[in-house]
Amino acid sequence: MKKNYPYFIIILLSFILYGNTLFHDYALDDAIVITENEYTLSGFDGIIDIFSKKMFDGFFEQKDKNLVAGGRYRPLSVVTFAIEWDLIMGTPFKGLSKASIEKRLNRTVNPAFILPSQKLLKDLSRTIHIESIDLRKKQQELILEQAAELTKQEKSVIVRNLDDMRDKRGLVLFVSHFMNVLFYALSCFILFKVLQLLFANKEQRKWYLSVPFIASLLFLIHPIHTEVVANIKGRDEILSLLGALLAMFFVFKFLRRQRNIYLLGIFTAFLLGLFSKEIAVVFLAIIPISIYFFSDKTQKVKFGLISFIPLLLASAIYFYARHKVLGGFSFEPSQELMNNSFLGMEAGEKYATIFYTLLIYLKLLIFPHPLTYDYYPYHIPVMDWTNLWPILSVVIHLGLGIYALIGLKRKSPVAYGILFYFIALSPVSNILFPIGVFMNERFVYAASIGAVIVFAVLILKYIQNQKLLNTILLLIFVLFSIKTISRNRFWKNDFTLFTHDVKISKNSAKSNTSAGGKLTEEALKPGNSDKRNEYLNQAVGYLHKAIEIHPKYVDAYLLMGNAQWELHHNLDSTFKYYQEILKMNPSYNQVYENMLESKISVVFEDAGKAKSNIRILHQMESFKPNNYKINYYLGRIYGRYLNDLENSLKYLEKASSADTTKVAVFKDLGVVYGLVRQYQKSAIAFEKAIEIDPDDPVLKLNLAMTYANLRDFKNAKSLMDEILRMDIQQKDVHLLVTIGKMYQNMGYADKSMESLEYAKKISPELFKK
Repeated sequence: MKKNYPYFIIILLSFILYGNTLFHDYALDDAIVITENEYTLSGFDGIIDIFSKKMFDGFFEQKDKNLVAGGRYRPLSVVTFAIEWDLIMGTPFKGLSKASIEKRLNRTVNPAFILPSQKLLKDLSRTIHIESIDLRKKQQELILEQAAELTKQEKSVIVRNLDDMRDKRGLVLFVSHFMNVLFYALSCFILFKVLQLLFANKEQRKWYLSVPFIASLLFLIHPIHTEVVANIKGRDEILSLLGALLAMFFVFKFLRRQRNIYLLGIFTAFLLGLFSKEIAVVFLAIIPISIYFFSDKTQKVKFGLISFIPLLLASAIYFYARHKVLGGFSFEPSQELMNNSFLGMEAGEKYATIFYTLLIYLKLLIFPHPLTYDYYPYHIPVMDWTNLWPILSVVIHLGLGIYALIGLKRKSPVAYGILFYFIALSPVSNILFPIGVFMNERFVYAASIGAVIVFAVLILKYIQNQKLLNTILLLIFVLFSIKTISRNRFWKNDFTLFTHDVKISKNSAKSNTSAGGKLTEEALKPGNSDKRNEYLNQAVGYLHKAIEIHPKYVDAYLLMGNAQWELHHNLDSTFKYYQEILKMNPSYNQVYENMLESKISVVFEDAGKAKSNIRILHQMESFKPNNYKINYYLGRIYGRYLNDLENSLKYLEKASSADTTKVAVFKDLGVVYGLVRQYQKSAIAFEKAIEIDPDDPVLKLNLAMTYANLRDFKNAKSLMDEILRMDIQQKDVHLLVTIGKMYQNMGYADKSMESLEYAKKISPELFKK
């Protein structure tokens, strides 16, 4: 029983330390791989896409977006999310014919963009995360209104399914967090097993004062791992290391027993590790070095080479699959600072900054405070070689490297730990190739094994006094555990994480932008009306800081525009920031959508602001002169509120050329043509509008009146007869009174009476004296 104690302690302690994450929400990048990933939301049906498409393709509606150097292909963790989602949440289309729905929705597709059926899936699934019932229902209604291909019964089923999914949301979150903690516990378990194999002939102490147990426990409790475990998306790191450690375990088992089953274990475990995240490839170097340090000579050559075959085979399969999906390796750096932290730096500044980040990694491994999710520019400041810290980092790393090389011959465990650390960290160090960001705590996840090995070896070697050793270890374990549990709290959700870490990463454009965006979002929630202005003012402050740090940060300008609108409801202060985006990218669609298609667009119906609205619309026109909405609003405001019919016609005609499918522009064109007595053009415009919307009685009345002005009484009467046969709603009852008068003027007294009787039936109060 005693020999099982370390395993029991490892598993139990994992859940004690990370138990407070089990009821956390989604946070940070979870949207990319789970809540807004079309492949994950498709469940089992999305697994083929997960393995055959780029990781970001499932998140972005536009495909083949190469945001980061090298691309991303890490399908296995995403597959686990898809399985959890399918088994627990299901789909909004449960009980309906998926094939039938897809056939109707996907009649017109653009291969460069998401399929309409998948967009509907994402849009609907996104609503289950809205806390307010009223807002959730309203959003679902708006989405389903746009899905004209669905029947009323199908929409009713979808709404019921969404209610059911909302009820299960807490369960899927619990399961996802639980699986992260479980996989993490298994990783620590396997790490202990591996270290037992490595240090089997070097230990004389009790198990709880051995290098394997102390190192494994330090790895388990280290606060720098909170990002990996507490953030569901961090599962790629956990599974990658778990697979690599299992492969290493099977390698040493094979060296000792030479059983072929271990070769299969090596291949399978390493393949799963690589498909979780490519960082597992570092074990192609770590495993041979481990064999050199910890195996007998008789085991090294022959069986070491044999054990390497399944590792190479698994690597070949993974990189072949990766190549098929991503193409060749490309490390062309991005021209956006948030995807290329070294943008604009001289070579000297770049490498000085890199060595500064390497020093921070060492500092956090020894003293893990403060911790943050954000090391983007310029939380990490730009360094040069006149600064002490990069020079100190070079000296320390050079010294560690020399010590490791000297220790190779005598097979020093400390040298092994240093080499493990260097090798595991090298792909994310930015020295070999750019990774898009200065550093991240999760990047040191595997490398930290080398650090804890070094610490365990040194403390056991140099502290011989039992009481002192116990005291130091206990103090470290307690302090690290407290820090881990405390840090987990801030991973509760985006709001908690962003508003806390921005105070640490106060010079990061990304952190300030994220905090500003989340505060704006939180301010608009129905239950936060008392904090609305407080949150919005905080948001504006953070977004100002983000723009100050990164004057070309599109996301910051966009969110600032949003916050300004919510705070002041002033189009000038809003467009001031949107305009900066258009100066950088005149085709940036989100600005046009926000200005012209969101709730902001109601301002264009304000007669009192017609002149200022015209001015802003003309500014937008200078960036995108053929935009339908810009021209439509210009034509509408010039005509309706400024009585400038010449300009009204000019812009309405441009709008009708930009988009021939919009009924509103042809309706307004018909009216304005009528006002300037161009009745023939008015008739053509109304005819086009009716072609688009044949069920609108107002359009038919307008066309009938136009025909009457053209003295075409036959077609006018025909349209009036059609209106009489239509199901007229109370809001349109005035139409019947109007055509009653028109019938009377044309000499059709019986039809006039019929029209007025129809109106009286719908709204008797209109005829009361």
